[in-house]
Amino acid sequence: MGRQEILFNPVTEEDDGVKRAANPYLFDLDQNGFPVFSDKNIRFVQTMIDHNSSYDIADETLIGKMYSDVLGGDEDAIKQAVYYTNKVNSTHLAVLGKRYSDAVKAGEIKNVDPEIDIPQLEEKYIESSEKGNSSSSRKPKWVLTGGAALTAREIIKNKDKLIEALKDDPNGGNERGDAEAVYLIARYAENHLRDEGLTDFKKNNISFASKFCHHTCIKSGLRDRYCIYDSVVGEVLPYYIWAYSDRTDIENMSYSKLKKLISDYVNDDSPLGYRKYRELYRSVCDGINLWRGEHSNEFSYESPSDFSLTIKPVEDSIGFQEVDRLIWYYFKGRRLDDAKKEMKKIVK
Repeated sequence: MGRQEILFNPVTEEDDGVKRAANPYLFDLDQNGFPVFSDKNIRFVQTMIDHNSSYDIADETLIGKMYSDVLGGDEDAIKQAVYYTNKVNSTHLAVLGKRYSDAVKAGEIKNVDPEIDIPQLEEKYIESSEKGNSSSSRKPKWVLTGGAALTAREIIKNKDKLIEALKDDPNGGNERGDAEAVYLIARYAENHLRDEGLTDFKKNNISFASKFCHHTCIKSGLRDRYCIYDSVVGEVLPYYIWAYSDRTDIENMSYSKLKKLISDYVNDDSPLGYRKYRELYRSVCDGINLWRGEHSNEFSYESPSDFSLTIKPVEDSIGFQEVDRLIWYYFKGRRLDDAKKEMKKIVK
């Protein structure tokens, strides 16, 4: 396999690549019609995130304070972070599934008590003088139910171990942050219900766990230590592995085999699975940064007279966050179905 020769906005009959590069409202694409990691694309996605109301349930400064307090072991902050991460990223953490609901109806186990004593971010972090001037009408209380409540309780119970894992920096390299943190958080709800006697219960919350670790490290200043896994990334990452990774152990793997490899990693019932997934993802980031260096001169452009936007260059190398955001924003929705058909033709 090895790295492919990925072109930057090639000129075709269907699409004038030069005009596309000069238009700040069009994604830069490669020869296969997939977005590349140009400065324009990265800034484009960041702008969309900044103006997306789905992410605007609290002030960014308060969110940063919340995740920082998670690393300080603050129990309210941990509950808030579980609620916020689950809600904003739609990870369905609270859902425990049919096996659980059937067991509750049959009296095998008790229903999970909700966590309701969760102050909203504004209630916890805004100065008392400001609180006195706030409106008397309060927003609904934040409540953790089902798997979200179980996960929050287990994070609090094991917070010292998890915080140490998140901060782990044994070699000072790119892979800082112990992969075991994702493994543990992903299985807290499952382990609890198994301990309660539901031995055949299985639920791997790796999407939530990877996002919780990712955002905690990013927002608290520990940098980009954890890559995210979700269904969109799982479908699209094989193309970028094929295009940019130089891993010799996956040479000549088809789209289907690469997709299965990722699935095997994230469903591995040991911390080794996520560690392997992150190493594979890191090889994609490394290849993308090499490609960016080779094409950096092509990223700059003179915008046409009807555009006055200047794209600010991206500082340093890009990491998990930039790759994940571009994949998720570009491919979510109907575009993903078309992409899957193309990837099966290209990566074979």
